[in-house]
Order: sequence, then structure tokens, then C-alpha cells
Amino acid sequence: MRFIASYLSLHDKKIVSIIIKYLFEHVLFSVIMTVSSSSSEEPRKSWMDLINESVHTSDDIDIGDIMAVSRDFVVVKRGFVNVHYYYITISKVEGWDGHVLWLKITESEVKENYER
Repeated sequence: MRFIASYLSLHDKKIVSIIIKYLFEHVLFSVIMTVSSSSSEEPRKSWMDLINESVHTSDDIDIGDIMAVSRDFVVVKRGFVNVHYYYITISKVEGWDGHVLWLKITESEVKENYER
């Protein structure tokens, strides 16, 4: 670094110093925020904690709320007056984003294959 610094003018050295200071402050702040936000995340939920949570299909349609969970199925209830029940296999679950249970299948696939 000294070798390179000897070729820089005083003006260039000030600019490099400012850039390094800026990057250090912002990168360090970013890392601290990432660590603090990841440590304050909610604990992992069990399948049973997902009762009454919303379920969306891969085409982003809300198909109802989780009514029950078994070892093999998630039971989704849709509607209040005209009620539909969908028994969706666990293998069709894409994941949980903290608010919604996402499925790997579309609404039409749910209606055709999983309604009882």
C-alpha cells in the first residue's frame, strides 16, 4: 500500500481516504443491521402454529386458511357460507414466508385434485 501511496498526489490521497472511510462506515453498518435483524427473528413455527394462517397458490390466489394439519395433509377451509375443504399433501407445500403458506400448485390444480 505504501508503494502505491507514494505515487498518489495529496488530492488523490484525500479522495481515497474519504472513499475508504465511507465504505467502511456503510459496510460495517450494513453488517451490523443484518446481524441484529437476523438475531431478532421470530422462532421457527411448528406445523400446528400455522392453524388459521392464509394459504396461497403458486399463481398467488388466496385459497383459504389452514384448518388442520396432519402428518400427510394440510386441510384448508375456504369460504363461510359456501364452504370448500382442500386436503393438500405436504409435498405440495412450497414454504412459509412468515405470513402465508405458499403452495407449489395453482388454484385450478387445487380445485381439481384436492377438494373433498
